[in-house]
Amino acid sequence: MDKQLYSDGFTKGEVINYYSRVADVLLPHLAGRPVTFIRFPDGVGGQQFFEKNVPNGAPGWLPTVRLASTGSRSGRGEGEIEYALLDELAGLVWAANMAALELHIPQWRVDGDGGRLPPDLLVFDLDPGLLTGPTEDTSAG
Repeated sequence: MDKQLYSDGFTKGEVINYYSRVADVLLPHLAGRPVTFIRFPDGVGGQQFFEKNVPNGAPGWLPTVRLASTGSRSGRGEGEIEYALLDELAGLVWAANMAALELHIPQWRVDGDGGRLPPDLLVFDLDPGLLTGPTEDTSAG
C-alpha cells in the first residue's frame, strides 16, 4: 500500500482511499459498462499497459461480461474479450489495487444477458493543451 504511484509521493493506498471516497459519484458512470484499464504497476513514470481482458487471478465475485471482438486493433482476429464490470465499491477497490489509474468505458451499457444496449452517453474529450488560442507575436517591431 506504500508503493509510490505518482512522482509527488501519492501511494497505491492513497489511490485506493481516493477511489473509495469518490465511489458514490464514480460508480453510476461505470455501472453496466465494460471497463478497459490502463495500468501503471510501477507508477506513472514506469511501464504502462492497456488491459481489456480480466486478468488471471481476478476474484470470482467480480462481475464480468464476454463480448465479441473483431480483433482489428490487435491483429489476432475475431474472438471474445472478458471485460470487468465495476458496479460496486469492491470492484473499484480491486481495480485501484491493480494500479488501474485510467478507467475507460464505452458509450453504451450491457444488459443482463451481455447484449449491447443503444448508446446513452456522449463524451467530449478536451485536451487542455489544445484549448489555448494563438499567441500574439510581439517580437516584430
